[in-house]
Amino acid sequence: MSRRYVRPASILVAAGVLTGVTAAQPSAFAASHHRAPARHVLLISVDGLHQSDLAWYVSRHPTSALARLVGGGVEYTHAKTTTPSDSFPGMVAQATGGGPGTTGVYYDDTHNAALLPAGTTSCKAVKPGVEVDLTEDLDKNQASIDAGQGLTGLPDSILSMTGNPASLLNASKLPVDPKTCTPVYPHSYLKVNTVFEVARHAGLRTAWSDKHAAYEILNGPSGTGVQDLFTPEINSDAPGYPAGDDLRAAGRSGAARSRSDRHRLSRGSVCRAGCAPRRRDTP
Repeated sequence: MSRRYVRPASILVAAGVLTGVTAAQPSAFAASHHRAPARHVLLISVDGLHQSDLAWYVSRHPTSALARLVGGGVEYTHAKTTTPSDSFPGMVAQATGGGPGTTGVYYDDTHNAALLPAGTTSCKAVKPGVEVDLTEDLDKNQASIDAGQGLTGLPDSILSMTGNPASLLNASKLPVDPKTCTPVYPHSYLKVNTVFEVARHAGLRTAWSDKHAAYEILNGPSGTGVQDLFTPEINSDAPGYPAGDDLRAAGRSGAARSRSDRHRLSRGSVCRAGCAPRRRDTP
């Protein structure tokens, strides 16, 4: 699989770049505060939040947390959605600066004419062509919030979830590279590097949280872009709710989803305290 190196745009704060492109005026907070040199980089991805929505909210709530983030960061007011527009290619675009034609990621469930079917172990004379599934279906255990890691005391023990979600993927469900006859993990499927790899190359510490283990694609082709990648399975069964209700559905009532969000914030707090920038790791 061919690779291309692209230099992603510097991202300090990005909200709502998956959809909408309406330009916004600088917030009152931004206009009245001098921006100091950045010490940390924070990327916030809000699915379905248009730039016009953000501008409207900030203009009416100039002292809100969102207004402070916009004021202390950088707005990409002319960012555009990917084509096709969806969470997975949209998130990949934010982390790479490339659209589907560059990254090779058009959706989280597509067809690839060059790779071999999942589960192939003897690759001679096998006809290429396979469905590439980059969804929660790849989890070792989709029903569990830890995606099959086997943690005890869930859901509260989820903060102990591995930061290496590739280990939680069922390799037998991954497409196979005909040249090496080995499974192609999501990060290897990506054709370009990510901003996380750029940050690590600069000697910085990286962390990210997302909704499925398959988002380990954000590691980039090196497989090591994100040092702490926290991916509790959002489509797992929600403890205390009727069988078949996942966290996404149960979260509509507020309690289960709020608990999940608190876990993500707690993991972020741990990283904020223990993930200070450091010199480049020794290979």
